[in-house]
Amino acid sequence: DSTPLRVRVLFDGKPMASALVTALNRDDSLLHVAVRSDAAGRATLALPKHGVWLVKCVALVPPKSGAEWETLWASLTFER
Repeated sequence: DSTPLRVRVLFDGKPMASALVTALNRDDSLLHVAVRSDAAGRATLALPKHGVWLVKCVALVPPKSGAEWETLWASLTFER
C-alpha cells in the first residue's frame, strides 16, 4: 500500500502550523521522511516502504518555570 499517511498536529486543541513531523523506519536507520504541517496543522508523509514506523513531532513552548524552554513531544508507532 503506497497510500500516504496523513496526520494533523494540534496544540492546545488548535492546528499547529509549520510543525516538523518526522517518520523513522525501524529497520532502516537511514530512512526518514520529514515534512512541515500546513496552516491547518495537516501533514502528508509519503512512506517509501512497509515496516514499523515511528512518527514524531516536538513543540518548543515558553517555559512555565525558570527553564530556558519547554519541549512537548507527540509520537505514533505503527506497522504497515
